[in-house]
Amino acid sequence: MRKRLLFLISAVFFVTGTMGFAQSNEVVDTLLSQEKALYSETVYLALSAAGMIDESATPDSALEFLFSQPWKIKAATAETPIRLGELSYVLMKALGLPGGIMFGIVPGPRYAARDLLFYGIIDKFGSPYRYLSGAEALRIIRNAVEWKEAQS
Repeated sequence: MRKRLLFLISAVFFVTGTMGFAQSNEVVDTLLSQEKALYSETVYLALSAAGMIDESATPDSALEFLFSQPWKIKAATAETPIRLGELSYVLMKALGLPGGIMFGIVPGPRYAARDLLFYGIIDKFGSPYRYLSGAEALRIIRNAVEWKEAQS
């Protein structure tokens, strides 16, 4: 229990520090408290980390921005839980991560999740259709940002 608490605290400080203290602590707290991470908060943190939305944006406006992109993401509501493949796809597109051969041929959540596993951003592979907890979604976003910065 103590390790988990320490991890969550360090994750919050790392994510907020990496993003220039721009993230709303309320959004991070909300995400960490979710058993199934919701689209709006997860997308807000992913797009904000990528610098695609302003730090003063709201989770709902981040979702609207996401659907305005030509990424062919199926429309979801703010209260829809996000899946591993969907977050992987958003991160691949938002951070401009290079995809593998199959992602290049058939870009989508399935191959995005496989590529993030290959890069070590995802610790273990599960179905790209499984739901994520808020803490797991935050960890994946953090790992993706770290990986992107290491490649620069």
